[in-house]
Amino acid sequence: MAGTLHLLSAGSIRRGVSAVIALFEQASGARVEVVFTSAPKVRQRLLAGERWDVALASTASLDALAAGGRLETSTRIRVGSTPMAVAMRTGLPVPDLSTVEAFTAAMRAADGVACNEGSSGLHALQVIEQLGLRDRPGPAIFVCASGTQVFERIATSGGAIYGLVNVTNIADQVAAGAPVRLAAPLPEGLQNVTTYEAAVVSGCAGAALGARFVATFATPPARCLLSDAGVE
Repeated sequence: MAGTLHLLSAGSIRRGVSAVIALFEQASGARVEVVFTSAPKVRQRLLAGERWDVALASTASLDALAAGGRLETSTRIRVGSTPMAVAMRTGLPVPDLSTVEAFTAAMRAADGVACNEGSSGLHALQVIEQLGLRDRPGPAIFVCASGTQVFERIATSGGAIYGLVNVTNIADQVAAGAPVRLAAPLPEGLQNVTTYEAAVVSGCAGAALGARFVATFATPPARCLLSDAGVE
């Protein structure tokens, strides 16, 4: 089944999704053109009327798209989940992050705390507010447009900047050779797990091809590729 599929996808699980795209292209002979952005922007762009064949984003974003009549809900499938963790520059001592109290103390002692504008960033901002990290004195708070910008700030800063991001974001950066590391998962009481789903967009031109692509995520080879990329 040749053709071209247009996919709008959340970028937090880019490496796993890219691996599944390659698997699908090899098996089908089709081509997948993908744009990665944040899950909230996937929702915003589709609700604004942009034309795509498949949407892949957080469960909350797909719920909103389904409510707006923008999805073929019978094709909707779970892709996988990823928890959040603290990213930091390599070479710095790793603080105790095992409890809410220790985590709060470490964040307050940091030079900055960074997050993105995606689903994980929305939760990170809730944590920042919950712990009163905007109070002064306290760390500088950086809300970056993308996960890439979070890691650029961590890597290039002369101080201790902690990023509150998805585990998959950190794994992707480490695999790419960035000077960052996973310090620790968010402690119990602050943790957030984002689940991602995919579905065919209502009224799209490539519905049949899109349904086949979405179904690929449930196959054993795709599950292995996603797991290897940290998506469970």
